[in-house]
Amino acid sequence: MKSLQLNVESLKKKLLEAKTEYSLLKAEKHAPMEREHAKAQEEIVSLKDLVSALRTKMENLQLESLEKDKVVKTAEANARALQKQSEGFLLEYDRLLEDNENLRSQLACIDRRISHSPSKKYA
Repeated sequence: MKSLQLNVESLKKKLLEAKTEYSLLKAEKHAPMEREHAKAQEEIVSLKDLVSALRTKMENLQLESLEKDKVVKTAEANARALQKQSEGFLLEYDRLLEDNENLRSQLACIDRRISHSPSKKYA
């Protein structure tokens, strides 16, 4: 009986050692996977942050683009208005040149009449 008890004790001890070794081997087997999983999780978080930052930047750039489009449209409208105004000024300038020419011509005629008239001789 003593021998059986010693044998049982020895077997229990071996069983405990085997369980401990099994746990260590299991931990060693899963440790690289857990490290890689942790690395992958960190990378996922990093990439999510990057995507979020890029989305924010994209939205800001889209808003900036819309604002610049408005500025461009306003500038184009102003340019068209100035072009029309310039065309109007050119037409007015041509009309004034023609009026000036007509008035100079009339003045020249009046000057000729006055210079040939007898009343100038007395003046």
